Amino acid sequence: MDFREWFKERANVTNELYIRLDNYEDIEVLHQYRVNLRKLYACSEVYAKQVDKKKSKELSKLIKRIIKPTSALRDLDVFLGEIETFTCSAQIKKKLHNILNIKRATLFEKFSSAVKSDEYKNNLKDFYTMSKSDKFFLYKKIGRVNNYKTIKNIEKIIYGDFNKIDESTSFTELHELRMKFKKFRYALNIYEQCFDEGKKISTDLSKLKILQDLFGAIQDNLVRLEFVKSLKGELTKKQLIELKDYFKKNLNSAREKLYIFKDSKEWLL
Repeated sequence: MDFREWFKERANVTNELYIRLDNYEDIEVLHQYRVNLRKLYACSEVYAKQVDKKKSKELSKLIKRIIKPTSALRDLDVFLGEIETFTCSAQIKKKLHNILNIKRATLFEKFSSAVKSDEYKNNLKDFYTMSKSDKFFLYKKIGRVNNYKTIKNIEKIIYGDFNKIDESTSFTELHELRMKFKKFRYALNIYEQCFDEGKKISTDLSKLKILQDLFGAIQDNLVRLEFVKSLKGELTKKQLIELKDYFKKNLNSAREKLYIFKDSKEWLL
């Protein structure tokens, strides 16, 4: 696919999904909206930087402003959707549902207000107008750079960073690496759709998916553990202990699986 067509299509999808957010009933709409925006953000952070660092920085900031108001609601919806899979008592699950549904109602009002604000609409309009312009800096310069070299260098660096992690690596560092892998995967997808001219990237996408899932499990359980700690007074002492133990166990298990996967060398390129 021609890069210009790809970018314009992504801009159109963003606009179409935004319109559907007015009647937010299907949580998949918000998920797809965010995924689409993250692909555009990866495009800016990986490829646009190679052609114009100043303008790519402006583009990244604009996309981040569009994404930001959607994050908290999406995280809460995923949490709510997974409660039934937790191996804890039915009473705790019911209590969690009640607590999160109350919090969601408040959060949804903030989300709705934010995405319907004039500022938010103007950001979307600026981005959409930019994507339609023949003078858009990416359209004019993207073909002049070596995109294969760009994605290949990122691949080498990110897997090198992954190979260095160990039991002393902090959760913050793991989360930062997780976000880098997510951006890399989107950038790789763009490369395969728009820039691949017979020069394939060696990354095994199935192994990359395993990596992302392991990183995601660590982050999810860490965030949920911190959330449970904030529920003192809303749950009994026994319920708090049970939930804390559950998420601690999952957190340790996810981290252990990540290190086992790293040491197995199955991901080596």
